[in-house]
Amino acid sequence: MARIGILVTGASGFVGKNLVLELAKTKVTRILVRRTSNVEAFKHNKNIEIFFGDIENGEGLGQSLDGIEGVIHCAARTTGRCFDDYYISNVVGTVNLIAAMERESVRKLLYLSSQAVSGTTDKKKPVNEDDKPIAYSYYGRSKQLAEDLVTASSLDYIILRPPSVYGPHDVEMFKYIMMLNSGFCPIVGSGEKYFSFMHVSDLVRLIIKLTSNGFFNRRIYFTNDGNCYSFNETVRAIMQALDKRPPIKINIPTAVCMFCGLLSDVFLNEKRVICRDKVRELARDYWLCSNERLTREIDFKPQYNLANGMADTVRWYRRNGWL
Repeated sequence: MARIGILVTGASGFVGKNLVLELAKTKVTRILVRRTSNVEAFKHNKNIEIFFGDIENGEGLGQSLDGIEGVIHCAARTTGRCFDDYYISNVVGTVNLIAAMERESVRKLLYLSSQAVSGTTDKKKPVNEDDKPIAYSYYGRSKQLAEDLVTASSLDYIILRPPSVYGPHDVEMFKYIMMLNSGFCPIVGSGEKYFSFMHVSDLVRLIIKLTSNGFFNRRIYFTNDGNCYSFNETVRAIMQALDKRPPIKINIPTAVCMFCGLLSDVFLNEKRVICRDKVRELARDYWLCSNERLTREIDFKPQYNLANGMADTVRWYRRNGWL
């Protein structure tokens, strides 16, 4: 059977949805989703082939890989009650995908990992690919284990570690924007915090550039927009996009946030606003990574900074009735 192109896992998620819709503008793209996934954005697009299955138990993997040249693995669990929740989705799912790819002789894999793998520093110095990963959350640890599986495989791979990604279809950033829109700005812990960011359109452009050029060099790359943002700068960019006055800032002790996360994990399940694992990450002060290797070896230049990126994001939320 002739190879037709790319299979994307996690297509119903935030990054996956943006990626698939962009890929399908120019080429046939296949997606693997659960039968319970929302595929409304895809089902009328003639360039999108929808296959149903589940990477957690391997269902449908063989069929979805038939005729495929490479895989973009975006599927991941980002919230959970315990480590097992993340492990089953992010680690076992990756085990099953790699095994299926090796069986079907599909050699090329782009694995979308996360800055959460590397952890943070105790000072305003970005982490890079040579630093030893120190994950602070269950999510980060599970992504680190998945990375180890990819690097130990026989596949031709490339691993991307994006920081906080935002943009159209992003539910997590939307939750925070809604709080700021109401004039309330909660801060976990005390002291200034610093972040790296990347607009989803830039991440999608990067992924398409790499896969279109067959750039699977068995390397790991941090990605971001090339800037370092303080928490105050981040809030300012959002409020300018919303055209609102500065919100009332309230510092909440980490212990209190962890207790609220515990209650959410136990009683609210999927409807929770925050979980303990996310609190572990938000309590850290320096979520900074360096994109120097990416810039040097791949020559990629992001188009968005936080100011125009947040303006674009808020416009999308308003245009689509979210705000």
